Amino acid sequence: MEVYILKIFLILYPALALGGQALVTGHRVPLFKSKSINSPVIQYVTKGEVIFIHDKEFGISPMTPNYDKSENGVRASRRLESDPMFIKKKKFYETLHNMAGPAYVLGKHIKLIYNDDRENHDPIYKKGKDYTDYRLKEPLRDGYPLTKEQDLRASLFVGIGNQRRNHYPYSSNMTSQKYYTRYTLNAVWLNKVNFDTFARYYYGWDFHFHNEKKLITLEDSRESIEDGGQFFFGPTLSYDGFRTETLRLSFQASFGLTWTRILVTQKSSESKDQNLYQAVSLSPKSAISFQKLKFISDIDFVAKAEVQYELSHTLRPSSQNGDQTFWQQDDEDSINVPSGARVTLYVGIQSSF
Repeated sequence: MEVYILKIFLILYPALALGGQALVTGHRVPLFKSKSINSPVIQYVTKGEVIFIHDKEFGISPMTPNYDKSENGVRASRRLESDPMFIKKKKFYETLHNMAGPAYVLGKHIKLIYNDDRENHDPIYKKGKDYTDYRLKEPLRDGYPLTKEQDLRASLFVGIGNQRRNHYPYSSNMTSQKYYTRYTLNAVWLNKVNFDTFARYYYGWDFHFHNEKKLITLEDSRESIEDGGQFFFGPTLSYDGFRTETLRLSFQASFGLTWTRILVTQKSSESKDQNLYQAVSLSPKSAISFQKLKFISDIDFVAKAEVQYELSHTLRPSSQNGDQTFWQQDDEDSINVPSGARVTLYVGIQSSF
């Protein structure tokens, strides 16, 4: 046994005598067979270990005087004061594996021990993420290591769309019409369907509010502004038709109640009057959405196109009219909305939990 140990020492001694040392700064650092990260891994070393580095990797200490330039120790010190030292790390350094053969370690995973002034310019602390550290950050979430299902989705959107070409039946002919852009705020809450093992179907609630504004000029020099909006609320069903780890394409169908309110304000050079018209009706919606998952942290980016089909309904006045010359009488004093569609384009965010 003693002879065997002596042989190992005699084999290792020449290499150790010509070697320096380095401190391992990565959590679990591989030693490669050659200078390539694609080469076989011979051995792993852990953070805090001191490994041997071939002496050729250290170079000459900057404190060593350059005798070819007639430099002594004092002049070498002055040179270091006027010429700041810069330590350039190599990509690979030659070391030894546990069977005394050559191996190579990445320079970003070690701190060379120079034993000279270079120590002050090569700190142990390494900035950035340590990709060799496989440890999980604590505290671990509830239920780990079982997968946590994302059973809920909450979305918030803003959108723009077209207006329907319906208006109050004025007693005078119209000379001009101006329809302003319709803006919409939409919120969706979804729950995963329990019996769907593939987690593609979600059901929940859909809410939106949009504004409407129309400017109409009449032949008798009257001007009318129709200003109001619509509230929608109803159940919805969503289906993920296509999905990857980062993208998702979903289809959504909703059916709910709409409450529409339009304030009609008419004015002429002599007088001004206004009245509120409102109605509750049924309305189905369908939408398709493109989702970029985890766009910012755990927040998804969503772009959505939606078509809302309004069933025909009539908006009735909420009070008696003042100036009778501005308004129609009896059943004609209303706003008829025929069946038709509205198209809305949305952008928004979504969170799953």
